[in-house]
Order: sequence, then structure tokens, then C-alpha cells
Amino acid sequence: MVGIDGTTDLVPFNYDPSTTGVLLSSHAAAYDVARSAGISGQLTLSNITTGTSGLPAIQVNAETLSADGTRHVVVSTTSVQSDGSFLLYPLGADSNGVDYDVVIHGPGIATIIVKAVQVTLASSTTPASTTSTASTNATTTTTGTSTSANNVVAIGTLTPRTATPFTAQLSTSPTAGLPAGAQLQFYQTINRAGEVPYVIETSAIDPFNQVLFNAQQLSNGTVDSGTWSASGGAVTVVSAAPQETAGSYRVAASAPSYNDGAFANNNVSAPTAPATAPVPFTVPTLTLASATVAGTLIAAVTTTVPYDSGQLLVSHDGTLVATASLAPAFTGAGAIVRVTGLPAGTSTALYYLSVLAWNQSNPAAVHRQSYPTAIDLRGSSSGVVQLTVN
Repeated sequence: MVGIDGTTDLVPFNYDPSTTGVLLSSHAAAYDVARSAGISGQLTLSNITTGTSGLPAIQVNAETLSADGTRHVVVSTTSVQSDGSFLLYPLGADSNGVDYDVVIHGPGIATIIVKAVQVTLASSTTPASTTSTASTNATTTTTGTSTSANNVVAIGTLTPRTATPFTAQLSTSPTAGLPAGAQLQFYQTINRAGEVPYVIETSAIDPFNQVLFNAQQLSNGTVDSGTWSASGGAVTVVSAAPQETAGSYRVAASAPSYNDGAFANNNVSAPTAPATAPVPFTVPTLTLASATVAGTLIAAVTTTVPYDSGQLLVSHDGTLVATASLAPAFTGAGAIVRVTGLPAGTSTALYYLSVLAWNQSNPAAVHRQSYPTAIDLRGSSSGVVQLTVN
């Protein structure tokens, strides 16, 4: 099975300066369905307003502790369906049991965190033909075998409390900028000793403008938390403000081949009075992961078509890594475009290039062009390429 999360992998952006587009920056993950399990649940939506699609603005994360123990990380995400049901699948499992914490979140509800939901691998699987299932925000394709019903545990029925949403927007980019493929995570921490932050919301940055395409909606509510005990059993939750205080969040950035970002010095907090503008915030920039060095790509760009605007996109395995403006190349016979700070020196430093080009007089007519030759920075800190935009 290969999974793609449409909530974070479809990245909207603004260009020229207010025309909009969408990029696919896939963070695809592969799963062995023969060693996978799932978590199901049911929400009572009687007090929740749904949108025009009939779906509630509620998502569910399965999270585990990060390798360094400083925060939780999202393993899988799904949307709540119109009847209030949800299924987190696939999740890695074994015969001894693997624990996941389930985070149910949305801007109009008080977040619910159910701790220590254990999934266990059953002794057999049942055959399944190739199937494809789609929801509003994500698409999953399954091939081969599907998990037995015995591999899915239930957390019972929960009733989310309504909350007032507010919005927040990245106001000033770090001096060095965030990588074009960066995402921002908004965290809250259960108010008990020994707890570390959970991811509540995630949003990809606009890769060309270094802000969020849409201001992030956040809940102003407290947090309901409880511990799972048995499949289908009731979970008793306790309502309390998180350690950050109600309506407050820590924020950090993340990107492939970079260390997890430090938490911002100041929390993002709901305004004390109704606000007409999003709450502004900043985040620290990211540092390259261990054993990774900063690489440079030098592209000699020429064009046979009179474009006046454009962007060079650098990606690895379909994931956007960096961008650079092509405007200098369209002012004359061509130009040298440099992309600096690329992760280099590791097995993931194999990059492919593509171009978006347009004219300011008709920005909607975007020219898209990909180049088949890979730029290999696995054993080098620099690479040179000749690109013709035609």
C-alpha cells in the first residue's frame, strides 16, 4: 500500500502576485499490509456544524513519540466522515502490540486525545483485490492483502465539544528562510507531568512566498484527554487547559533532510477579543540533519520563449525541496540561477528539476516543463546543469 495525504501534500501557492495554483509535494509512504492494523472510532456530531460537503471539519491523527522524545509525530491522518465514523489505516503492528495516541482535532471543536490505543497483528490476513478508497482530504490505494477485521480496534463513541476558532498567520520569515517544502506543526501538551507536545494542526508553507497560503484555523478550546483500555470500550475523558493554556499552541517547522525545528519562543494564542486579522507569529529556521552538508545547484538557464516570470522547482522523490526565481533568466539571453543550502552528501540528495514559467500579462497560462536528468549531490556539495525553457 502507498498512502498520500492530500491535506499536506497538495500545496497551494500565490504567484504574480495574486494568481493561485497547487503543487503536489508528495510525502508518500509505503506499508506492508500483511503487517498492518487500524484504529476505528465514532463521533457524535449532533452539536457539530458541517460544511456544504456534508463533512465535518474534523481530522484524526495517529501519533507516536519522536525518536528524541521531545514531541509526538504524526504517523497517519484521516478525515471524519459525514456519519461521524473514522478509520486510521494502515498502522504498523506486531503480535506483541504497538501503542498509538489518537488526536481528534478541528478548529470548531475542543481537541480530544486518547492515549495508548494498542493495535495487535492478527495471525492471518484475508485476500483482497486491488481497491481504491477516497475521502475529501486523502486518497489511499491498496494492493494485495487487506487487514483482517481482527486487526482493527475501536476506541468507542466520543462526543466532541464545540469551540470557537481563530486564525494565525506566519508574519515574518526567518532571516535564512524556511525550505520550500517545509511544514508548520501546531502543538499542545496535556497538562500532566511527563507529557510532551502533540501535533494538533499541520500546514505546508507557500513555497514561493514563505507564509501560509491560508491562515491556519485553530481551536480556542480546552483539551479532552483519556486513556484507552479495550476495543469498543468507553473512554473516560477529562477536560482541562493544555500546558500552553487554552487556545495557545507551540509552533515548529519540519522538512525532509532537516532536523525537527525548535519551538517558537512565544506561543500562538487566541486573541482576547474578536479579531479581524489573523494572529501573527514567527518560527525558528531549520538546520540540516546530521551527516548532511549544504549543497549548491548552479543552473545556466536560457529560454526560447519570451516569458517574463517563473520559478525553478527542485524535488526529491516527488517532494518539493527548494525553489528559485527565474526572473533574471528572462531579462535577456539567459542567466545563472543558484539554489543554495540544498541538503547534500547523503543517499537522499538526488534531485530532479522542473520549471513554471508565465507572462505577467497572462499569468493563468502557466508553462510547465520537467527535465529528465537527475542532479546528483549524494557525493558532492555542488552540481551544474544547463536548462532551456521552451
